[in-house]
Amino acid sequence: MNVTMTTTYGNESIAIPVRVEVDQYLIPSQFPSRIGNVYTLTFNHVTKCWECTCKDTTHNHNPRCKHVRRLAAYIQEQEAIQAAIQKQAAAIAQAVAAQTALETLEAKYMQVTAREAELQATIARQDAEIAALRQELAQAAAPREQTTATGENLLTVAVQALAAATQALASSTAAKRAPTKAKGPVIEEVEGALMVDGYKVKLVGVMPMFCNCPEAELKQCKHLRAAERYQESKGK
Repeated sequence: MNVTMTTTYGNESIAIPVRVEVDQYLIPSQFPSRIGNVYTLTFNHVTKCWECTCKDTTHNHNPRCKHVRRLAAYIQEQEAIQAAIQKQAAAIAQAVAAQTALETLEAKYMQVTAREAELQATIARQDAEIAALRQELAQAAAPREQTTATGENLLTVAVQALAAATQALASSTAAKRAPTKAKGPVIEEVEGALMVDGYKVKLVGVMPMFCNCPEAELKQCKHLRAAERYQESKGK
């Protein structure tokens, strides 16, 4: 197998191991006189060490030949690269997750903002409807209050008129029940005389002459005058 993969740092050529199996690598020689030579490095699971097929390992029994050291450094480099890649990937994943979460939050915020605007519009519309209803109620209540006031005034007038009529009726009833005064004296004819309001007025012929009331001794009393008018009325 021709392995020529190397890299150069300044004037030094550094071999790049090639992985063949999980526990086996191939590495080219770094000496110019040995270009084309490829050494195999195998991991010993018993000793937990890498074993190289170079002469420094096989003849000199050096377990840490330059190829083993290069492979160890290479593995550390690859692990560092993989760790950096994983770290970068984790950072990218976190950034993507954060961006996704931010976009989700922004979308929710927009939804909440839109919902809030809808609720504010609904509240404003309901406030307008309530104000309109209050205005309608006020307009409907005004005539009712006026009608109520007018009705109360009419009721007051009716009550006053009824009271006046009741008083007039009472006065009329009292007047009817009061004893009626006689328009004239009560006169009754008896033998030879007239009884005027209980007093006896003697007649001489048809002429009233004497009355037995107390006033008759001093002057002509009212009974005599009443008897004279009575007799005159009879003569007519």
